[in-house]
Amino acid sequence: MINFKQITIEGFGSIVHNTTFSLDREGLNIIRGKIGSGKTSVPSSLYWGIYGKSLKKGSSIETWPEYRGPNYKGTMVRIEFMKERTHYQIIRCISYKANVFKKQKGGSGLFIIKDGELEQTKGKIELQNIINSIIGYSSELFINSIIFGQRLKRIIEESGPNKKKIFDEAFETLFIDRAKDAATTSYKEINQLLSTHSLKKTSMLDRMSEAKQSYKDILKFEDNFEINKQSRLDKIDKGLKSNKQNIRELEVRVLEYKPRNSKRLRQEVIDIENEIETIENKIKRHTDIIKAIGEHEHTQYNLKRAKQELMQKRCFTCGNKIDSGTWEIMAKTNNDALSETKIALDKCRRMLKSSDIKELNKLFKKKHEHAKELENKLSKLESNIELKKILDSNLDNLYKDRKKLKKEYQEVSESSAGNKSGEYAAKIKVIRKDIEKIQAVIIDIEKKAELYNWLIKDPLSNSGIKAYIFNTLLDQVNNSLKSYSEILGFNIEFGIDMGTAAKDFYQVIYKDDIIIPYADLSGGQKQLVDTSVALAIHNVISSVRPVNILFLDEPFEGLDTETIDIVSEIISYKAIDRSLFIITHHLSFNPTNSNTIYFTLDKNQATKIN
Repeated sequence: MINFKQITIEGFGSIVHNTTFSLDREGLNIIRGKIGSGKTSVPSSLYWGIYGKSLKKGSSIETWPEYRGPNYKGTMVRIEFMKERTHYQIIRCISYKANVFKKQKGGSGLFIIKDGELEQTKGKIELQNIINSIIGYSSELFINSIIFGQRLKRIIEESGPNKKKIFDEAFETLFIDRAKDAATTSYKEINQLLSTHSLKKTSMLDRMSEAKQSYKDILKFEDNFEINKQSRLDKIDKGLKSNKQNIRELEVRVLEYKPRNSKRLRQEVIDIENEIETIENKIKRHTDIIKAIGEHEHTQYNLKRAKQELMQKRCFTCGNKIDSGTWEIMAKTNNDALSETKIALDKCRRMLKSSDIKELNKLFKKKHEHAKELENKLSKLESNIELKKILDSNLDNLYKDRKKLKKEYQEVSESSAGNKSGEYAAKIKVIRKDIEKIQAVIIDIEKKAELYNWLIKDPLSNSGIKAYIFNTLLDQVNNSLKSYSEILGFNIEFGIDMGTAAKDFYQVIYKDDIIIPYADLSGGQKQLVDTSVALAIHNVISSVRPVNILFLDEPFEGLDTETIDIVSEIISYKAIDRSLFIITHHLSFNPTNSNTIYFTLDKNQATKIN
C-alpha cells in the first residue's frame, strides 16, 4: 500500500510561500474557498510532483511573475509517502534557488530520497521511470482513479483503445501483453536458433558431400596405387642412372684439372723477381758510376785551369794578383784537390771496367721474360684451382642428389596405399551421426517455435485469455456501478464484445432497456455518470493496489439538492478507510465527522491554508 503523508509546496501557482499540506487525514476532508483561492493547487501539485505534467492542460506551474515578491525562490514540490516500510520523498523543482536535501541545490532538478539516501541515478527520464515503478500508476490511471477533476477528461469520454489501456493497467492485465512480448521475443530467438542450426545442418551436409567425394577419390587412388608406385620407381631409377653418368663425367674433368703445387711456383716467381731487382740495382749502379766519372772529370778540368791561373800568381776567381803566402796556400789546396779527384776518377774507371752493361741488360731481359712466363703459369694454375672448386662443388651436389634419390626410391618401395578410404568411411559415419543429432535438435526447436506461435496467436492474442480475464474483471466495476443504479436512475456497463474477433471494448448507458448515448445526457446526469464510474474504478483498483488518498474536484457540479444528498452518502461511505478530499463550493454539503480546510488569499494574492 502507498500511504501519502504530506506535500510541501512553494512557488506553485498561487501557493507562493513554503506551505506543508497533510495528506494523511483519514476520513472526509472538505476543501472550501472562493474561486481563484487555489483549492485545486494541492492535487495539481501532487500530480505535477509525481509525473512532471500539468493536471489541467495549458495551466501554469510557476507563480505568475507579478505575484512572486522579493523572497521568491522558484518552484518546489516535495511529496512524502510510505510504501510498505520504506519512506520516500519525491522533490521536483523549477529554477529553485534553495537547498532541497542537505547541500543539494534544487535548480530545475528531480530528486528521489529513499530512507534518507539520495538516489544517484542520473537523467530525468531514468528518475521518472523509477518513480513510475514505485508509485505503480501511470499518469492516466492516476487521473482516472485518484484525482477526479471537474475539467479533467473523463474515462467515459476516452476512445476505446485508451479506455482499454487504462483498464489494462487498472486490472493489471498488462502482464499478458508483457508475456506476449516475451513470447514474441522468444519466438524470434527460437527462429534465430532454428536458422543457426539449419545453417549448421547445411554446413554438415556440405561436409558430407565433400567427404563422400574424397572417399571416391581415395578409393580410385588406392586402386591405381601400385601402378603409380612402379611408375614412380622407374622414374627414380632413371634419375639415378643419369646421376651416375653425370658423376663419372665430372670426376674425369676434376682429374684433368689436378693442379701443380702452386706454393712452389709462387716461390719461383718471388725468386726471379728478386734476381731482376738485383740486376736492376747493378744497372743503376753502372749508370751512377758513369755519372760520377763525368762529374769527377769536370772537377779535374776546373782544378787544372785553376792551377794554370795560380802559376801566374793570379786569383783564378777574380784574376787579381795575390801575395806569395796566399798563393802557396791556394796552390797546396788546389794540388790536394787534384790528387783526390784523380784517385776517385781512377777508382770509378776501375769499377766501370768490372761491370759489363751489355751483359747486364741481356740478363735483365732474359730474367724478365722468365718472370712473365712464371706469372702466366701461376695465373693459369690459380684459374684451374677455382675451376676445380666449382667442379668439386658440382660433384658434391650430384652425390647429394644421388643420396636423395636413393632415399626416395627406398621410401617409395616401402610405401603402401594405407587405409585412407577407411578413415574417410569413418568420418562419413561421424558426420552422419552429427546430422542426425542436429536434425533431432531442429525438430525440437520447430516444436517449440510452433508452441510459441500458437501461444502468440491464440491464448496471448487480444481474442485470447486476456479478453476473458478482462471481461471478468470488468464485472467487478459493473457490480459497483449496479449499486449506484437506483441513485442514478439508469445503468452503466463496461464490457468486451466476446462475439467479435477483435474482442472490441464497449460501454453502454441504458434505462428500461433503452440505450442512452452519453452525449444526450444532461450536465447533471453526466456528472453522476462520471462520479459513479470514478468511484467504481477506484473500488476495484484500491483492492489491487491500495492508496490512502482520493481527490474529488466539484463532484456536485450540476446536481440538484436531492441528488447531492444521495451522492454525499456514497462519498461519506468511501471516506471510511482513506483520506478523501472533496473540493467544493457547495455550502449545503457539510456532513458530520468531516474536516473542513479553508483556502484564502492574502493581500498579495498568495494562497493561505487554514
